[in-house]
Amino acid sequence: MSHKKSGSILVAIISVVLTILVIFPEGSVQAQVNIFPFESITIPSQRILLGETNGAPAILAGELRLPKLGNEKVPIVILIHGVGGIMKYQAEWATTLNSWGIGALILDHLSGRGIVPLSPQDYMLGGTTRMIDVYRVLPHLLKNPRIGPERIAIMGFSFGGAVTLLASQERFRKLYNTANVQLAAYIALYPAGCNTRLKNDTEVAAKPIRLFHGTADDWTPVEPCRVLVSDLKKAGADVTLTEYLGATHAYDDLNRKERYNNPQALSTRNCSFAEGEGGQIINTKTGKPGGINDPCLEKGISILYDEAATASTREAVKGVLTSAFAAKPAAAAPAEAKAAPLSIPNDVQMVQPDPSLPKELAAFWGKWEGSGHDSGLQKQIQYFLIVEKITEEKASLYTWHSVHGWFRREATVTKEGGKYKLWYMGNFGKNEITLRGEELVFDAQPGWFTINLRRVP
Repeated sequence: MSHKKSGSILVAIISVVLTILVIFPEGSVQAQVNIFPFESITIPSQRILLGETNGAPAILAGELRLPKLGNEKVPIVILIHGVGGIMKYQAEWATTLNSWGIGALILDHLSGRGIVPLSPQDYMLGGTTRMIDVYRVLPHLLKNPRIGPERIAIMGFSFGGAVTLLASQERFRKLYNTANVQLAAYIALYPAGCNTRLKNDTEVAAKPIRLFHGTADDWTPVEPCRVLVSDLKKAGADVTLTEYLGATHAYDDLNRKERYNNPQALSTRNCSFAEGEGGQIINTKTGKPGGINDPCLEKGISILYDEAATASTREAVKGVLTSAFAAKPAAAAPAEAKAAPLSIPNDVQMVQPDPSLPKELAAFWGKWEGSGHDSGLQKQIQYFLIVEKITEEKASLYTWHSVHGWFRREATVTKEGGKYKLWYMGNFGKNEITLRGEELVFDAQPGWFTINLRRVP
């Protein structure tokens, strides 16, 4: 190891130790504490959205707090701070977790990068960049013989909640989770980022995703999270949103028993962003690239401790972790039981749409796949759709349901509110297919399932 690299690690460790000494005064730290460096990378968010995996090296540090001395294995929750770095009340969650017999790993995304909390650089360090830190720490965490890969969960606060939700997305897990660890649960307290919608953001892990939010949050309002959770449920995710009437942002901060007002804190409460072409985040109202200087940003937030909401959240978090850590990992299927690759019917004839067909209608043409929860069968299903021919009046389809198999369909093309829709009568009711961005939404009525379908070759 070079002297330069050694020095970087030392600086990272000293920075985190100083932070922790402020947060955990002498005598308050639990029985077993380990502060360790780990290697991560810094990739700008736009490049992450484009799928790039190479970035500038960064030596960060984590503080692992195990509930007691011994050799027995313990479950772990990775705690993710928000803008402003590690806060005392967040670290108090580590003490609570320890009291439940659960270990806690507190990550510091800032010190090793030389970023000052609440500086412009703090605001600009993207959620996807911080998400990679989570994946990068997993191999180091698993070097501890007391920690197993099947009992690791993640819990984030504010912008750390956004990091938690990003980590649940399959798109990023496939690219950056080199340890191949499936986290057991995703818990987000008053998360930021619900008003920034990414491509395929409803394709998430088949694990519990739990959001907790105050209705009076003026930093990261709850409404965009309601929309996100609704979309996730339609896609079959195991997700819930618990709301606390009148609770503010950071309602679990015991140090804010009197209302705290910060007139300079930036908020995206009146912003709406979405992933555009080339990995850019676009302001959906202006159509222009978003950023720290976007005119939709506002200043001024308030925080007030809410004892009842905090107690309820702690009870709910304990419940979801107890259940998630008790669940046994699914046994690998025997070789002979593995599903064969999907066989496309021989009579499929893909007919290119006529060039005169409206572009938004021609976009339905092609092969699509997705998965979701079938409420009638009470199980996850795979779905495949082939739109082999389409005109302004009708479309020829082939549909495949992982339980029911293949069916040929003839769909009617309609246009409502300026948007095209395909529909046909299925075995149990009317089925509708609409276009949303670069995905198709297949709605099997009445309420059987709604699945987002992505285009495949």
